[in-house]
Amino acid sequence: MAVFRLDEKLRNKIMEEVYNEKQWEEEMKSPGIMIHFSSGMKFSFGSSLPCPQCETVGFYGPRISYSSNGTVERKYRACKFCGFWQEVSGGIFKERPETANPYRCIAVYCEKCGKDGEIFGFNWRLPWTDGPGCCPDCKTERRDIKWASDDLNHPYQKLKEQIIKMTK
Repeated sequence: MAVFRLDEKLRNKIMEEVYNEKQWEEEMKSPGIMIHFSSGMKFSFGSSLPCPQCETVGFYGPRISYSSNGTVERKYRACKFCGFWQEVSGGIFKERPETANPYRCIAVYCEKCGKDGEIFGFNWRLPWTDGPGCCPDCKTERRDIKWASDDLNHPYQKLKEQIIKMTK
């Protein structure tokens, strides 16, 4: 599987331009990276595209959220390694049009149960929300933490190493 690197000129262009639906659709065509665990579990955080911010592969990609009735609620792109986020459509985009420009979400974690509604227990919140909120699993107050890009001891660092080995 080929891993793409961004040249500096392209990276700067991506960081400065407003993200649009056509770009989102093109990114949706990129293949995902599947992580295989010794337990037999398989999971994918992202695509073979590098994050425009941190250039990490495997954690970044276009995302889509659906409402409870199955309609598209939101289209965006995000990196679960560094917190890069950018909206293309949906409620957040309509509420805050400036989110068409890149912004950084805040990483959160529940120390009590370590689940926080996500497979590896790490979640995120929008930067304009009040505080880290409560864990959806155990209802304990979460805490803000560093993104993996800012913490060499973050468990995602080991996943990144595995992805690098897989894509060589």
